[in-house]
Amino acid sequence: MNSSGKCFNLAWCCIGVLLSLIAGIIAGVLFAFHVFTFLPVGVWIVLGIAVLTLIFVELALIFGALSFTNPLNECLRRGIRCLLIGIFGTIILAIILLSILLTISTPVIILVGLLAFFFVLMVISLIALIRCIITAMRLNT
Repeated sequence: MNSSGKCFNLAWCCIGVLLSLIAGIIAGVLFAFHVFTFLPVGVWIVLGIAVLTLIFVELALIFGALSFTNPLNECLRRGIRCLLIGIFGTIILAIILLSILLTISTPVIILVGLLAFFFVLMVISLIALIRCIITAMRLNT
């Protein structure tokens, strides 16, 4: 792996963390002001998307392990860290939020903000991974 690929993925991870931080703060503030009315339904949807993304990553790892020169393998090696952090953070916080009563309190507001943070990080990392795979496949043909 060359240094430009490492910087590119580090930049995507940094952009993802900054945008996720902004989204988490906005989600916490909106939840505190009662803007989200059906939060448990949203948490179930976020949990489902995170589980499907985890299945996608597992299948990508299996297919990427079949060949060492596979563009999928190279892209996974470059950008899996932020994606896995986003996936597992989303799954863990969604399970926590589904197991407690969602009333307006400071700990719940913080948990909702953290859930939005990890979900946005997961989505941005997934988009960066898919973009890397498409670019690498296009360059190999």
